[in-house]
Amino acid sequence: MEEYQLRLFKTEIANQCQSVLSAEDDLERYFQTIDQLGQQLLQEAARSDCDPSRLFDLKNQFPEVGRVWKDISSLLTAAANISKHLWPLEQDIRKNSRNKDGAEYLRKHLEIDNNSPLSPYITPSVREMRNNFEHYDSRLEEFARQGGTYIDSNIGPIGEISGLRENASSLPQRHFDQKQWAVIFQNQTLLLRPVIDAVRSLAQKVQIFQLPNYPQQ
Repeated sequence: MEEYQLRLFKTEIANQCQSVLSAEDDLERYFQTIDQLGQQLLQEAARSDCDPSRLFDLKNQFPEVGRVWKDISSLLTAAANISKHLWPLEQDIRKNSRNKDGAEYLRKHLEIDNNSPLSPYITPSVREMRNNFEHYDSRLEEFARQGGTYIDSNIGPIGEISGLRENASSLPQRHFDQKQWAVIFQNQTLLLRPVIDAVRSLAQKVQIFQLPNYPQQ
């Protein structure tokens, strides 16, 4: 890989790293806000002179849950793009639109091996989980043919939600466990922390501005 190509790929990887870390930052802020408002709500409800209008105002301050799924989708897409830059698709190599030796040189230059959480050889890989979201229409059609209890877009510790994963017909479609920081799709579970840590390490190698590293809850 020539120096010019190397700079181009590092620049694009840097852009995708920033997208991952920005999504992480937004998710952290979302759950911090939820925790703070939840505590205020409990404190207000426990007061002997509880003001119903104050409770109503606090409930209205809770952020939209759709923001979580937007950020998760953005994070998975950007992480999968990084993966494809480092491990090209076989079909692209066959069509000569990507160079296998060049990709190997890029990985060696960035000190990344096949054990990386960004690797397509990890099961489930970040690409697989991204595909579950990107091609949800085909997953949904397959589910509809098989039938079962439709459980989708829940947020919460997976073990604390009654009915989930009791049998094959009650597998969650899309689920986020904020305690484990895990994205779950049916019987696949992807832990996001290792992916984000790998991206943060990679971001340092391609020299981009770093977002705050929030402590794990």
